[in-house]
Amino acid sequence: MHTMQIKETTMKKLALCAVFVLVFACLFAQDEPNEQDVLQTARDKYQSSQTGNSNTTVTVTVDVSASITAPPSESSQLSSKTQEPEHITPFIIGFVPGIQIPFENSSISFGAFAIGGAVRNVYGFMGSGIFGIAQHIYGFQGAGIFNMADSVYGFQGAGIFNIANNLYGSQFSGIFNIAGNAERSVQLAGIFNNAGGTVGVQAAGIFNISDTVEGVQISAIFNTANKVSGIQIGLVNIAESVHGVQFGLVNISHDGVNTIGTSYEPDSRYLHLFWRNGSPALFALIQVGMPYTELFTGTEDPLCSAGLGTRIGSKSLYIDADISSVMRFSQTVLLTKELFTGDFSFHALNSSFTSARLSLGMRIAGMKLFIGYRYDLEPIKENNIPEALRTGEIKIIDLFGTDYAVYRKWFVGVSL
Repeated sequence: MHTMQIKETTMKKLALCAVFVLVFACLFAQDEPNEQDVLQTARDKYQSSQTGNSNTTVTVTVDVSASITAPPSESSQLSSKTQEPEHITPFIIGFVPGIQIPFENSSISFGAFAIGGAVRNVYGFMGSGIFGIAQHIYGFQGAGIFNMADSVYGFQGAGIFNIANNLYGSQFSGIFNIAGNAERSVQLAGIFNNAGGTVGVQAAGIFNISDTVEGVQISAIFNTANKVSGIQIGLVNIAESVHGVQFGLVNISHDGVNTIGTSYEPDSRYLHLFWRNGSPALFALIQVGMPYTELFTGTEDPLCSAGLGTRIGSKSLYIDADISSVMRFSQTVLLTKELFTGDFSFHALNSSFTSARLSLGMRIAGMKLFIGYRYDLEPIKENNIPEALRTGEIKIIDLFGTDYAVYRKWFVGVSL
């Protein structure tokens, strides 16, 4: 009997130890209690408390919701931190390209580079003996060789060339300038300028290139642009569309005047070959004429004329008005030699006379047909107009105190 009691006590102790081991194993096996276990435990406790009343049936539903908050992400941790302030160095110097003191890529308010330097932003001045590179410049950047910047809002000048993505101020260079947009600025270069858009003045010794020009584009050789709202001045001017004036020997635009043609005067029997080139507001006129009976004999000295004209109207119906200076071919050759040799005299010019034309034209089947009047005038004391042109209606008018003889003749013509 005593032995059985000892065995029962021992079994109870072993069972109790097993229970503790299972409890601790469950605690270490999971970090949080299971929702189903918590629900079942609550139900068991409630049912055990109601065992005394067998006639009462109670159903209890317990909803347990676990809210788990995830740890903050790395991006949120970074956004919660305050942004580091921009490091600005008031003064920086450099000795070799890309290396300067201080060594970090900082923003500066003043910098002077013996050979070269690269900084982040320039808010004051940046000068380099060879080159300077910066992301933004709001003040001035000058270099002995070249400058390079992402955006320039002030002034950029270099001994050789400048490069900038956006330029809102001025850009000067001894060789060439390149800018994304040259707005409200003056872009000057000894060789050429290249800009996405020019609002101001673009001038170069050789040529200019710009997508749009709102202002003046001038060069010694040629200018090219997509759209021009202003003035193009050069030996050759090229534009897709022009809302302004082109001054040059050759002016080409999609919506401009660029025609060759011929006209005939029945009164004088003169046949003229001409070339009109430019914008509708102002085009150049070059013309050669002589009696059609003398075309293949060579006995008559042809007449050469150069002048300017304007056109109003549409492409299908328009009015042309032009004025030219006319002289004989031999005198034109003499004047050309004088201009090239520098021995200029007024003898060739004194042998010239003035001619003006007014015509009405229309486009028919791809050609332009026109009819109009020509007015040749000279002082009555001179004798520069050929005898064949002294025909038609003659009038004497007073201009600035001088009497002029005016010979009016009608003409017809066609151009392509």
